Amino acid sequence: MLKVKKSTSIMITVLMILSLSLTAFANPAAFDRGISSRVDIDRMMDQLTYLTEDIGVRVASTPEEKEAAEWISDIFENYGYTAEIQEFEFINRVAYLTMTEPEEIQIDVQIGGTRLEGHFAAALLIQNNDWRIFKANVSGASIPYATMNDEAGELLRGEEEIMVNLKTLQYDTSQNVIATRKPNNKNRDTGNVVVYSAHYDTVPTAPGASDNGSGVVGMLELARILSSMPIDTEVRFLAAGAEEVGLVGSRYYVAQLSEDEIDRTIANYNMDMIGTAGEAQTTLFVNTLDGDNLVSRTAREAAERLGYSDLVRAPFHRGASDHVAFFEVGIDAANFIYRCPDTIALEPWYHQPLDTMDKISPERLQMAVEIIAAASYDVVRPATPNLIRSKIRKDTVKPADVQYQDNEMILKVPEM
Repeated sequence: MLKVKKSTSIMITVLMILSLSLTAFANPAAFDRGISSRVDIDRMMDQLTYLTEDIGVRVASTPEEKEAAEWISDIFENYGYTAEIQEFEFINRVAYLTMTEPEEIQIDVQIGGTRLEGHFAAALLIQNNDWRIFKANVSGASIPYATMNDEAGELLRGEEEIMVNLKTLQYDTSQNVIATRKPNNKNRDTGNVVVYSAHYDTVPTAPGASDNGSGVVGMLELARILSSMPIDTEVRFLAAGAEEVGLVGSRYYVAQLSEDEIDRTIANYNMDMIGTAGEAQTTLFVNTLDGDNLVSRTAREAAERLGYSDLVRAPFHRGASDHVAFFEVGIDAANFIYRCPDTIALEPWYHQPLDTMDKISPERLQMAVEIIAAASYDVVRPATPNLIRSKIRKDTVKPADVQYQDNEMILKVPEM
């Protein structure tokens, strides 16, 4: 009698496990909840505060950008990943202006001019008449100059006698940070690769909470979650340097890939400005350059399953971020970014010193990461069959027409 009870108990247990497994296969939302529930917004906000306020402005090739790269690498290593810092040459100059008397104040400026020495006997400081504009060009300048916005200029125009120190420095190396995790079971390895990416550099004067600290911490959170989830696809995380100066880091990363790696990379989920608190920036755009692809499709379907379908517009045709580098070699790629659904405008403090922690919406950041987590896990989890994509070879990709609007690069892609 005891044996019968034990046998029955075992049979019931087996049936229950089988039932749960079949339910999961039949209901993708079960997988969504399993990964989206792990998103920790408090962790992301703590990391974002450190990146924005402790490290601060992270201009390409500067020591601050390098400090951020090492910090990101350490986090990857703590999550159990093999992390690599991939250096590449990028020559950049930055200006530092300090008012030393009557009190010491760091003033945000952008560099100009032609001379490269560390200190100058003569220089020109240019004040713009708008708080948003830090940049101006002087044709044929023979002395160094720096430009500042109206607010900074008025500070220097005070009635008291002031003393300032202008210093310019040249740097020559930026870097990417790459973290990798392969499937634990080689027998269940699809051979495919999925890349998550976010740039961590900023423009001069901007602390970069939204652009793009939000994308960085979203990527780090996905790395933490996926470090312990079952996968049958290799996942890579790319923290790209020197994005703000022309997608230099992501293009360098892609250029180092072998043809085999490019062929096996089936998707790039790129995160750029996914946590803005902008009043009008209420829609998460999923920007692609080739119409609907694996990334935009899985994002749209995940948003519907999570109840966020009204939040997402996918796909939308636009470049201007690191997903472009993957598209250029035929990899399905998309950029996740909040914009105004009516005007497509970015937040008003875009590329400004006001891009600070108080401009971040924890709710939007969490929703974006949940959507990307659910969308991408639908691709890399073991229950998903090996995915096949139609590959676009590099020699069949027509060049894109690069245009600029409001200082933002826009790619006009010809018909294939």
